[in-house]
Amino acid sequence: MGSDAIVDIATLTGASLMPLGQLTAALSGNDQPLVDRVRAAAALTDEQVWQLPPEPQHRKQLDSDIADISNLGGKYAGATTAALFLADFVGSTPWAHLDIAGTMHTDTDDLWRSKGATGSGIRILIEIARSFASGQAAPVPLSAG
Repeated sequence: MGSDAIVDIATLTGASLMPLGQLTAALSGNDQPLVDRVRAAAALTDEQVWQLPPEPQHRKQLDSDIADISNLGGKYAGATTAALFLADFVGSTPWAHLDIAGTMHTDTDDLWRSKGATGSGIRILIEIARSFASGQAAPVPLSAG
């Protein structure tokens, strides 16, 4: 028996820092309904995410002459190629990935985050787990559920 879905969080690449900075996590995935579920959880928990396009033409950057797959893409699209690397291992299982390399740490107190390690993404995971446990199609505020 396989998984119904996978939602992973990792400090996968610093490449997401360039376009998104330290307040927004990069979001990728192979299943738009699951990605939308993560986006809904992010909105509910006041965590910022931005979906990156899963451009399959960048996958060739991970081709290797000596391995099944390279863990490092080319000079460009680093956050996308990193997500495509992970996608190789989930197959057809619905999957969403949050790249928190930029959001995992902050130098100052801001919003709900204290200076230092932020715990970025944990609140999203809790909301996703709540929605799956309750059988809801997407996260909803506690008062509505």
